[in-house]
Amino acid sequence: MVIGDLLLGAALTASIVPVFAPLLGDPAARPRARRSIAACFWIVAVLSLCLAALLLAGMPALVRLLSPGFAPEASAFTVGLGRSLVWLLPLNALVLLSSLLLNASSRYLAAASAWLIINLAFFAIVELAYPALGAEVLVWAPIAGPLVVAVFLLVNLARGGLAPALAPEFGAPPVRQVLRLGAPLVATVGIGSGLGILMLSHLILRALGSALGEGSVSALGYAFRLYEVPVSLVVATAGTLAFTELSRRLADGDSAHAVERCRSLLAWGVIVLAPVVCLTILLADTVVRLLFERGAFSEQATRATADALRGFAPAIFFESILMIGLRVLYALRKPAWAVGIGAATVAAVALAAVSTAATGSLLALAGAVSIGFALAALALVAAIGRLLGARILPAARESLSAMALAAGLWLIADYARGLASPGLAFDIALAATYCAVYVVGIGWICPERRAEVSAVLSR
Repeated sequence: MVIGDLLLGAALTASIVPVFAPLLGDPAARPRARRSIAACFWIVAVLSLCLAALLLAGMPALVRLLSPGFAPEASAFTVGLGRSLVWLLPLNALVLLSSLLLNASSRYLAAASAWLIINLAFFAIVELAYPALGAEVLVWAPIAGPLVVAVFLLVNLARGGLAPALAPEFGAPPVRQVLRLGAPLVATVGIGSGLGILMLSHLILRALGSALGEGSVSALGYAFRLYEVPVSLVVATAGTLAFTELSRRLADGDSAHAVERCRSLLAWGVIVLAPVVCLTILLADTVVRLLFERGAFSEQATRATADALRGFAPAIFFESILMIGLRVLYALRKPAWAVGIGAATVAAVALAAVSTAATGSLLALAGAVSIGFALAALALVAAIGRLLGARILPAARESLSAMALAAGLWLIADYARGLASPGLAFDIALAATYCAVYVVGIGWICPERRAEVSAVLSR
């Protein structure tokens, strides 16, 4: 998955929507686009199969490189599992290409449901087949979902008049544009993509975490999945919708709309995610205990995972700016700028991680990602403002007020939690009260945003 995300995933994310969104916005252009789409499918299929073959041969060396602290038994198990799963690379690449083409044609529901189907298939197969297959279920569960979804997405492409034509046109202008935009990402191993930055950063953390004792890599992995939940639910949705719209607007030269959209996204990002960050720090132990503490997941594992989750918590906000900001750079067709910011981000995460690893603290090690992503968010806002020739920051009063309100409520809730005997019921009531007071407070502090919500709800 990492190899696929760093190479093909990065290149496709940076190129497919900016190239095809303006083209597919005109239904009359879709029949002509099918030959270009077919060429993209052929290119992705051949490259992904070649990468899978290389990965099959190089798996032992990669496992030694990425997890130097693993015991021999753990390394051998990981190599065997990895070799079984290399065929996920072409499957996931084709699923991603189909999803991006559907997004480019504004058919969001089918593309969004693809990943839900993949996850549900994984959960169902693990739950039902684990008693019979044991750990071998981890081979079959990840592959079944993408197989089903690949067919599902091809059917949806056909319904939208976007099924790949039988005669691909490799020299078509859209294909050349895709290759030109994707080339910098492939050449730099995906370092200019959101997925690439995320994967490389967490690979660095897990490599260093593998020397911190048994269970450290697992704690980082569980915490990573938890903090990605709000990013996936809120930011991925907003970013997908904005990406297609911005690609079309900027292709038409409407930069004023792009500036206003960036301001709105940043304003709402602060308002929605500031309380999420505070609640994650406040209730990390409760969330981990509620979701995972059963079976072999002990109280010690809960403490380690909660520490990592608190370190990752600020990254919820900064990663959100990173993910959407990079898509704005793709829409502006500036992949080289994205590569530069990505390289600086990974370097900052690596430096912070090496500096904190000596402490032996998972909280400090996870915090390295938050530090690196904070610097990246600042660089992205400055870069986009320069490219668009305008200030894209929202009103300071709104943003600072939202952050101050979220932090103030967090301090009060933390004090109340210290006075009481925290339990699940108390923490649920505390979180509900926090959210209710925050929503009322934001409605009073930001009347313009309240009016926006009222307008949407009244439609």
